[in-house]
Amino acid sequence: MTNNLAHYRKKRGLTQEELSRIADLEQSEISRAENGLKDFRGGTWARLAKILDCSVEELMGKE
Repeated sequence: MTNNLAHYRKKRGLTQEELSRIADLEQSEISRAENGLKDFRGGTWARLAKILDCSVEELMGKE
């Protein structure tokens, strides 16, 4: 699974640890998602998109 999570996280100047703290996720989940090893449920993608100021489609690489 390809997504743009790392791109938008870095664009906002956040580390994986910072994003995980803000999003109430484990840092390992962020890392695994960025590497295409984990997919989140819709609500988590929506929460991350809101934090990173992008659409869910942009974040998931569908746009």
